[in-house]
Amino acid sequence: MLVEYSLEEVANEMISLANFSRMAMINRDDVDGRFASFLTNPNITTYGSDPVAEYNFDDRNFSLKDGHHGFIMSPENLFGLEVNVKLIGEHNIRPAIVAAAIGYAFGETGENIKKGIENLRPLPGRMNLLKGADNTWLIDDSYSSTPLTALAALQSLYRIETPQRIAVLGNMNGLKGIFRASSR
Repeated sequence: MLVEYSLEEVANEMISLANFSRMAMINRDDVDGRFASFLTNPNITTYGSDPVAEYNFDDRNFSLKDGHHGFIMSPENLFGLEVNVKLIGEHNIRPAIVAAAIGYAFGETGENIKKGIENLRPLPGRMNLLKGADNTWLIDDSYSSTPLTALAALQSLYRIETPQRIAVLGNMNGLKGIFRASSR
């Protein structure tokens, strides 16, 4: 038996978890603002790429070698915490932002937060930068791709200034069951 829920019902269910928490951190990039009406907990903090979020990243420069250089903006540090996030892709900056927010919430110093963020490296198969032949670079994002992760990888590729880009996409094995179920 297939039970269908509306987007609003699913959002209400998910956000209800935040209402029973001592503190919750909401990603403004991924949670539609219209669902804020479901929140009753006053201890909500937001993070994301938008400067409206309490914790956000002011991206000043990007290079393949050094990643994203910028400032994590926060209520604890109004001038921002200068960091190099050595990950490729805007979608990979968000976990660094929420890590800083959690660090500050637990009383961690900016210096230790900076050290932790600057030690972040991609997991194997997740936006790894590999040296290719003839001064080329490969971005290995081969681990268990989904439409969302493939889109994020392509967006990251398009943001790199280079005369030529080549994307090689493989199977999305995690979708096999979905396609089988939808074809019945």
